[in-house]
Amino acid sequence: MNGLTRYALAAVMSMGIAVGLSQLSKSEFRPESVAVSGKEDDSRLLTASTLVDRMAELPFYLPLRHVAWENGMLSVDFKAPAAVDVAAVYSDVYRSIRFGLAKTANVEEVRVRVYGKAAGSSEALPLLMSADARREDGIRFGREELPEADQVKRFLETRCRLTETERWRGMLGH
Repeated sequence: MNGLTRYALAAVMSMGIAVGLSQLSKSEFRPESVAVSGKEDDSRLLTASTLVDRMAELPFYLPLRHVAWENGMLSVDFKAPAAVDVAAVYSDVYRSIRFGLAKTANVEEVRVRVYGKAAGSSEALPLLMSADARREDGIRFGREELPEADQVKRFLETRCRLTETERWRGMLGH
């Protein structure tokens, strides 16, 4: 096979690939799309454009410090005041995880962090606790209403990766 024949063959193959790719639907190129029972259920898909609105619908006690959605991971950061309702903090962590894993189809991991009040204005906010939950862990959520406070904490300790700092435990009086 001479050089001209190879060139012509490569050109024909390239045009065939280009035509084939142009026939694919646009949805196959969207990275956020996930098939749910063979079809897309847009109400259960979390995207960068729906993230803030969906999170704002949740009844959080703590103010949100930061939310991010990237590569199947939902990150939620809260800022806790100096005097805090401990049960409400655990409930906010639970709500965030439940939202990510039970109310969306495309979140694979939820990371929640709770930061405390800085001692000085120039200091970074200290981390009080963090929780990590993954869809692959097969976490099951019960009824729609929030469980009792002690059940929420036990759920986070047994089903999620919950880490509490000494500062947080000090706030709890342990």
